[in-house]
Amino acid sequence: MPFWPRTFPASDIIAGVTHLYFDDEIYGHNAVANYFYTFWCSLTAEGHKPCRADFRPSRFKEFLDRVVMLDVGEMEGHLRLHVRLVGTHVSAFYGEIAGGDIDAMENTEAVNRIYESCSQVIESEKPVLRITTGIAQDKIHLVGHTLYMPLFDNKGAVVKLLVCVDVTTTS
Repeated sequence: MPFWPRTFPASDIIAGVTHLYFDDEIYGHNAVANYFYTFWCSLTAEGHKPCRADFRPSRFKEFLDRVVMLDVGEMEGHLRLHVRLVGTHVSAFYGEIAGGDIDAMENTEAVNRIYESCSQVIESEKPVLRITTGIAQDKIHLVGHTLYMPLFDNKGAVVKLLVCVDVTTTS
């Protein structure tokens, strides 16, 4: 589903087309997303639902700068996403947002994309890959690969989202 125009957190970047991928469609678009999706799927053997304890930073320290951890909550009947952790690669594009809610981000279009993706993950209880293209005023092209993965509590409810973000640029 394409959207135009959309804005990335930096005011000089305009997002272009956005695509969502599910299940086996996730493979093959990005090495970082492939790594995390393969790991997440390996945890689902025999009906196990991945939880926060399954994701130890030492298992993916080479990609830790691309990780975001979100707490899933509710306030007045609406989904709330509290940012627990943000890697340095992610904060370079979205700013330092750890410790606050996603709603606090200045870029409302990015907030809407994040909530849309997270809502789909929570509802389906499956990962979703969002690929968004963009261009900066200085003609730098960006491609953002964002994989959203549900993490469950011991009752089977989605209580956290592990997100990996890999933004590549070309001129």
